[in-house]
Amino acid sequence: MKRYWKQLLLALPMLLVLTACEDEYTPAQLDEAILMEAVDFNLTIEQQNKIYTDYTETTAYPMLKGETVRFDFTTTPDPSEVTFPTVSWTTNNPEVISIAEDGTITAVGAGSAIVTLAPDTPNLVARATLKIVVSDELVPATAITITDNATMIDPIHGDTPACYMGETMQLTAAIEPDDTTYKTVKWSSADEAIATVDQITGLVTGITRGFVDIVATALDPENPVSATHHIYIDQVVDPVGIKLLNAPAEDYCFPILQRWFTVEFETYPALSTKSLIEWKSSDPSVATVEGGQITFNGYGSVTITAICKEGDIPADQVGFAREASFKLNIPEGLVREYFLNPNWLTWNVNPSCRNAGAKSEVKITDKGEVYLEVTTRTQNATNQRADFSSVSHTLSGGRKIGIHAGNYPILALRMDDVQKLYPDQVTFRAFKFDTSSDAISDGRNWAGEFGNGSDKFDHRYHFSDNSDVFVYDMTVNYPAKGAATLLPTNETVFFGTFQVKYADMRTLTAPVTYRAFWVETFRNMDELIAKMNDDCAKYGHTYEKTK
Repeated sequence: MKRYWKQLLLALPMLLVLTACEDEYTPAQLDEAILMEAVDFNLTIEQQNKIYTDYTETTAYPMLKGETVRFDFTTTPDPSEVTFPTVSWTTNNPEVISIAEDGTITAVGAGSAIVTLAPDTPNLVARATLKIVVSDELVPATAITITDNATMIDPIHGDTPACYMGETMQLTAAIEPDDTTYKTVKWSSADEAIATVDQITGLVTGITRGFVDIVATALDPENPVSATHHIYIDQVVDPVGIKLLNAPAEDYCFPILQRWFTVEFETYPALSTKSLIEWKSSDPSVATVEGGQITFNGYGSVTITAICKEGDIPADQVGFAREASFKLNIPEGLVREYFLNPNWLTWNVNPSCRNAGAKSEVKITDKGEVYLEVTTRTQNATNQRADFSSVSHTLSGGRKIGIHAGNYPILALRMDDVQKLYPDQVTFRAFKFDTSSDAISDGRNWAGEFGNGSDKFDHRYHFSDNSDVFVYDMTVNYPAKGAATLLPTNETVFFGTFQVKYADMRTLTAPVTYRAFWVETFRNMDELIAKMNDDCAKYGHTYEKTK
């Protein structure tokens, strides 16, 4: 629990990352107040079951016109412990939903609206949002198709997908038609003694050997359709050998914002129960591991080891061993984002811009080059905006992205300049690298715009595909407003906001898109040049230095 007046200055950089697309402000001074640090929806199982992710990657809740629903909420700390325990419910579209003071929502018209739950405390940014999608009438589901991620097929009983006792199988349901009102299903098991299934997620867990039907049922209130998936739960087989398939080279460096690495491996026997493999980390403060899934918790070097049961491995099973290990290296200050995994992007559209309508999608060129396509949001009648930032994934201790100007002083971004993409439309745009740092105990703080303004990058390279590489040398270019304070070269500085403030794109009356190919820090300019040359060799580009 925190005393607000003592923590205000320390908390301000964290507040700015949530308001990066809006005007900055200073919270009102409150005397010895104990405030809510977080507020969130507390949905029932039935309400959670209806939640889905829409085409904008926004969490949505479906309702029918005339329907009423009440949402509960939770806070941290508990309301009984805070000075101002009340909350407010608001909507950005009262023509779609109305909200009572107790959180009761009534669907009044077709469309979508954002429900915001926030403490009544002045200027506190702790809040939760949920998108409500209202339909005039029910569009029922007509068919459900179930797929699975089974890695084995029961060899005796035909093509039945199978998993071992104690292990899991993920089922996924596709519903027809695409515009059905309720876009999720309720899962159930015909025999929970053989296998259970999570009602909401469709994750099956094998209990004992045998066949079982897993059922997906539409959420339509009357005559819902359903589908059945027949699976087999097999007996336990001890693994006595393991072969690692994707162990990284010992000198490979993982960026500090990457949060996980999945170990791919084979076992002997092939159909071993993989959950019986013992996984160990030499330093859990750097990384932990469970079932081959490694989670990075900090930075440094760590050894990951997999140990199988004792047993004989035939001589012809080349590459298998009872024990296998490899080292991982997470250095201070390395940033590397290539957008290769759309489910875990460490850089994306700033959350505030996403909430205002900006969005992104991972795409690939006809030459195989992966990029993130960002769609802007309306800033005002003639301007568009979509800030591009390191998103709010935290490392141990609650810190954000770490920059070490001694280890990796060169920051480079390959992305589009909208003035070059739309020369007949965009007469001006603001391209500023904007930061706010975590407060330092001795009073130092790095915040503001790199170079104190727009277009203050140190170098620029223009690629033949019309993208550009913007380069910042963090040993000479400082993120400070009105103070020439260089970043230290002997320690990591952690930032709450670390982003391209990409705004004031004018004159534009409708959203446009731009591409982001990668963001990375480098030990020196030679490494950056090698990276750009590699892009050219792989994808047929050329480039020239323009600054």
